[in-house]
Amino acid sequence: MIGGTESVDGVDDVLINELRPMHVEAWRAGIDPVIVRGRYSPTTANGWLNILRHVTKAAKRQLHLFHVGSNPA
Repeated sequence: MIGGTESVDGVDDVLINELRPMHVEAWRAGIDPVIVRGRYSPTTANGWLNILRHVTKAAKRQLHLFHVGSNPA
C-alpha cells in the first residue's frame, strides 16, 4: 500500500503509530477504480490489506501500541 500504485495515495507516509482507519479507507476508495479498470484484481488488493493487518498487529506487539481510546493495561 505504497503510494504511486496507479496514482493512488498510499499509507507509506504515515507513521505506524499514527495510522488510522481513515487512512486505509481513503486508500481503498482510491484503489477501487483501479480494480474496476482491471489493472488489479480484488484478490490482490485484499492481499495488500492482509499484509497491512499483519504488519500493524506485529507493530502493536513489538512497539506496545494500542488503539486510541482503548485501555493500554
